[in-house]
Amino acid sequence: MLKLRAIIMSLAMIIPFLANATDMEAVLEVGRDNSNQSAVSQDKIDSTEKQTDKIINEWKVVSKQVEGLKIYNEQKRIQIQAQLDLMDKLEPLVQVVVMQRQIPPLAQRMLEGYRYFC
Repeated sequence: MLKLRAIIMSLAMIIPFLANATDMEAVLEVGRDNSNQSAVSQDKIDSTEKQTDKIINEWKVVSKQVEGLKIYNEQKRIQIQAQLDLMDKLEPLVQVVVMQRQIPPLAQRMLEGYRYFC
């Protein structure tokens, strides 16, 4: 008996909605509009997510390139410093080469001077 009473009460509440089909159609239309707006919003979210993923991936690539360039630059700094140190060590040899170029003219002048005194 209690169940029957609950069913009758439920039907009594639903019948006014069923009787007014125009109102029901309006409610359904609002539901469809909400569904369409939700789909549009989800499309925007998906698009934004794709753009964000693309930007993040580009950032990761650039970040790896930067790290590689930092290592490369450090290696080049070490190489340049080694070359500068070597140049400092070779400076006396440059002077030896200059002196080697000056010996033949000096020997020539000495020979001419010897011939002049003999």
